[in-house]
Amino acid sequence: MDELDAEGLARLCQAVYRLRRARPKYMASAGDLFADPIWDMMLDLYVASQRGQLTTVTNACVAADVPQTTGLRYIEKLTSRGLAVRYSHLKDKRMLGLELTPEGKAAMEDMLREMARVLGEAGYRREAAPPLLKAG
Repeated sequence: MDELDAEGLARLCQAVYRLRRARPKYMASAGDLFADPIWDMMLDLYVASQRGQLTTVTNACVAADVPQTTGLRYIEKLTSRGLAVRYSHLKDKRMLGLELTPEGKAAMEDMLREMARVLGEAGYRREAAPPLLKAG
């Protein structure tokens, strides 16, 4: 696969997230065996950053499909390792925002480029690129 630009990386990230969320549909009996909430959060945070959207801690927990108490523990791991940062929401001080740090975003882009490279080696090629899906 040729080198992806920022929008291409976001589309790949969104596709990875959608595939992750689709697994239970095909492997219902596996239950939570495929759970990877931190990865789901990072995928969601990356796509949100590329859309120019703010993400809340609550939204990150929903994206990871975990209860808020569990999600907060995972968010603490992300923030303590410098991959994400929490901040007071600009309009509603009761809400906490969450975003990838520059290091977290760079790590995601490196990983997505590696995914694209491996897919390219396996013979997968990008055809007409669809636009990035809107939130909702």
